[in-house]
Amino acid sequence: MRRWGIAFLVLVLAAGCSTTDVPSKPKAPLPVPDPPNTRVIVGTVYYSSGHAVVVPKVETLTGESVFGDARGNYRLLVPVGASGVIVVASDGYAPGAFYSETHSGYAAVPDTAAQVRVDIILTASTPV
Repeated sequence: MRRWGIAFLVLVLAAGCSTTDVPSKPKAPLPVPDPPNTRVIVGTVYYSSGHAVVVPKVETLTGESVFGDARGNYRLLVPVGASGVIVVASDGYAPGAFYSETHSGYAAVPDTAAQVRVDIILTASTPV
């Protein structure tokens, strides 16, 4: 009889619990859509050794610019009608890093698609 009493108590306690009482994990923010009339250029910035550049700065000759992430990846928006776009990248922006020289490189962006991948290799160096 005592087991039935304990089993009944467990059922009552379990029935009183609901999944709505448990906090849920925060949801990831929804991606923000790209503004209209823009092209997306994505890529990775590398040194000539093949290593990714930590926090590269990537910019166009028309003024658009962005900083990449710790793996060298970047995402840049340019106007749809822009043709002959050149992206220029440089290092020297990683927090806490010291540079005896900085590196830069550039690449032409194909005019073919709304989203295009353009990887950039830093080939020029300048002593600091």
